[in-house]
Amino acid sequence: MNPSTSRRLTRPVLYALAILTAVIYLLPIHVLLVTGLKSFAEVDLQRMWDLPTGIYFDNFRAAFELLMRA
Repeated sequence: MNPSTSRRLTRPVLYALAILTAVIYLLPIHVLLVTGLKSFAEVDLQRMWDLPTGIYFDNFRAAFELLMRA
């Protein structure tokens, strides 16, 4: 194999690994944000991957109120 063929084969593999690493890294942040936007009744392990039925900012408001008291 000449160097240009080797480079052509390794570049897509490196891009795939980079994308996979980014997805694995960002997945907890996605779950954190989606769970934060759910109502308290929607938060459980069985529905963790479901999108919220509505957008609720009450969780963030309650968290910031607790932070302000501390």
